[in-house]
Amino acid sequence: MRHIYLLITTLIFINACGQNKSKRLTVIYFDDQNPNSKVTIDTLLKAKKINVADTPIDLFFACKNFHLPYYVPSDGIYKNAAKDKECDMKIYPRNVKCYEYDNKKRVTKMTVKGSGTMNNFTYLYNDKSQITEITDMGSKFEFTYNTDGTLSELKQTSPFNKKLVFVYE
Repeated sequence: MRHIYLLITTLIFINACGQNKSKRLTVIYFDDQNPNSKVTIDTLLKAKKINVADTPIDLFFACKNFHLPYYVPSDGIYKNAAKDKECDMKIYPRNVKCYEYDNKKRVTKMTVKGSGTMNNFTYLYNDKSQITEITDMGSKFEFTYNTDGTLSELKQTSPFNKKLVFVYE
């Protein structure tokens, strides 16, 4: 009986260890805006332990931690609305975000207007409903994901060339 108890306890422990979704994340930043076309390489995050089950490594993580891209489709006040287009003009002249949705209720366009601010974002998605591309008045952001859904690369092109590379251990 004692051996069975030890065997069951060991199996439960091994199973619990397999459920750990923690990974060490390193984020490397590449920027070629410097004179003489030198590329700046900087490690923004080094081997930080992150539980990817609780903290998705995605567009919103990149925006919150590295401000790239600066505006993301937050649509918090509209997330339960089934409308094609929404604007909250009550807050003008502060930044007003207007949203357009597709038939899957995903944001496809977002305009940001305010005092001195004007942006027109369009969003493309993959078959997993992850944003793969954002365009805004000549700027373009491209997102590449790993098979587990975590972000592997975020690239900004024209007029700037910046890149974040996400390395998992």
